[in-house]
Formats: sequence, C-alpha cells, structure tokens
Amino acid sequence: MLREPSAQALSAFYYFEVRRKGKEPSLEGKLAYLNESVAKASWNFVPSWVLPKRCRHDRSKLVDCVFETYHFIGVAEYFDESMVLLAEVAQVPLSSVLYVASKKNAVQNKEPDLLKLYLEHDYVASRAFDYRLWEAATARVRSAFENHERQAKLDEYRSMLDQVRAECSSTRDQAICYWNDNGCGYACFDRLFGP
Repeated sequence: MLREPSAQALSAFYYFEVRRKGKEPSLEGKLAYLNESVAKASWNFVPSWVLPKRCRHDRSKLVDCVFETYHFIGVAEYFDESMVLLAEVAQVPLSSVLYVASKKNAVQNKEPDLLKLYLEHDYVASRAFDYRLWEAATARVRSAFENHERQAKLDEYRSMLDQVRAECSSTRDQAICYWNDNGCGYACFDRLFGP
C-alpha cells in the first residue's frame, strides 16, 4: 500500500519521533527528520526489499518493473477502492477486506506554511521515484473504477463499511484484535457477514 510520500514521511515523524521518542513536534525537528530521511535513503521512502532486484540497475524502468512484479499495489488515499481491488485479485469476498480505522490523524493540514512549502518543492524533488510510483499507482486505481461493475462493487463495499461503522465501533468490539491495534473488530465483522 502506497501513500503520498510527504504524508507518509510526516506520519513516520509523528509516530517514531513524537510518539515513541517523546520529542516535541517543532518545525526544526520535522525539517531535520525529513532531511535526514532524504540523505539516508538511496531508494527513497519505498523499502529496498519491495524493489525487484532485476530492475534496480535501471531506474528509468523501475516503476514499470514494480508493476510487472506485483499483482496488486493499493493507494492509501483511495483505500476503499484499493480494498475492492485487493478482494478481486485475491478472489475473496468483500467481507474479507473490511476494516475499522484505528488511527485518524490529519496533521498535515495544520503544518506551518514553511513546512508545506518545503514539502511541495524540495521534498517532492528529492523523492522523485516515490512520487512517480505513487502517481502511477493512484492513476491505476482510479482508472480501474471507470468500470461500472467495479463501481457497483465499491458501492456495495461502502455500504458494508457503513454497517461495520454503525455496529462494530464499540470499545468491546475494538478490544478484539489480531495484533495490538491491527485487525480490530473482526469478530463483529464475522457476526455481520459470516466468516
């Protein structure tokens, strides 16, 4: 699953630096973290294990090679659409890819203008591969839903999600998770839609 690279980087900053290390989320700290991540990453934010070894020598063809290698690449900004596509590729019912969001942080809109400018210009330039891959994945997900049958599946999936949000958001349902705060609510999903 890919995410817009600057949003992914800021999310990593808030999780690793602020939440886990207890640092203050200052402008200077954010810029230092982002610059350090740029300096350290030879393949940008996409982990090297994701990139096929046979393609690493030719960066001009790397995006195409990634799509040739993987059957599915979703996009966080089109999460519901990505889940419908995942269910289709995995040949599982839509009920197998239901979720209840456990974390909702919209911090990027509250960031200082100076940081927004950095992210829109310098950061984009330093993460060219990440942006090319994310933009290509986004275009593929969006174009997949020009198909009316797939759009109907998305409508069905969103109806199921509405039911899940209405009936599976209790503290009791959210306490039953596969691991930590991942995969919570599955017992309620099973009650609603069967195993």
